[in-house]
Amino acid sequence: MVNPQLIKSNIYTIRGVLNVNKPSGISSYDVIRAIKKIFGESTLQQKKGISIKLGHAGTLDPLANGVLLILFNEATKIAPFLVEQMKEYIAEIRLGIRTDTDDLTGKVLEEKKIPPLHLKQVQEVLLKFEGEINQIPPIFSALHEQGKRLYEIARAGKTIEQKPRKVFVYELELMKFTPPILKIRAVVSKGTYIRALARDIGEQLGCGGTLNALTRTRIGNFRITDAVQLNELTMDLIQKQMCSITTALSNLNSVYVEETVINRLLTGQLIKLSEVGEHYPSTHHQVKVFDREEKIMVIALRSNDGFKPIRLIYADIPKKQ
Repeated sequence: MVNPQLIKSNIYTIRGVLNVNKPSGISSYDVIRAIKKIFGESTLQQKKGISIKLGHAGTLDPLANGVLLILFNEATKIAPFLVEQMKEYIAEIRLGIRTDTDDLTGKVLEEKKIPPLHLKQVQEVLLKFEGEINQIPPIFSALHEQGKRLYEIARAGKTIEQKPRKVFVYELELMKFTPPILKIRAVVSKGTYIRALARDIGEQLGCGGTLNALTRTRIGNFRITDAVQLNELTMDLIQKQMCSITTALSNLNSVYVEETVINRLLTGQLIKLSEVGEHYPSTHHQVKVFDREEKIMVIALRSNDGFKPIRLIYADIPKKQ
């Protein structure tokens, strides 16, 4: 039976983003399962359509802890825009060892003696990984290749030649070096694997390396210092700490238009610059487009000709009888 308190608080119609500090040792989806239990959802409720829609932005491996953004209802639609934002990590690299997963959960492939290394040598190696780099993702990852996920290919004992992908490392800071552990802070772009970074840094240092521990400390403006602890979550705390979709996308400019104009966006039409007003962002930027009362929100792309709708986030329009 549905909890009456949930209906009273309209919990199934809320929308927003919750910044959760995921503990290590569980998957990202385990966090969603835990939140569903808070709502007391059963399979029967979900079959009857009484179910809150949940998702997350930016998967964290079970080994890792830190910022995990849980998305409620319509907020699940903004996941692609959240994962585009910069991410910050604190990582521990275990030197002198290589594993098949590029972290300590994997099978050891090779062990090497760590050569005498000075801080200056380590810092010089880290400098090589700043800026745009080519990175080969870990073979145990969820990326698709030849119609299958890489981890499925790896578990089947097969090998595949992977093409390097371009990623961007904005900052790479040496925090501590106490052999065999190298601790770094990394600010990276979407698609950057810290496990692969650990592997490649160890290779450059001549002894191999694998990820020993990982904490995600930031996604965009969401920081670990503001994250809620999973074991402390209650229904009241979720509603209190939830961030609105508008705030979650604070990196995107807001544009307000008349109802007749936004209605054309809803049908996939382009709207002209002249219909927006004098103040609008530069070309090739994504924006949040609202009607005057903020009952409708559309993500659009600013082009030379105007604004092209990308994604309808919500439209609180009464249904016609």
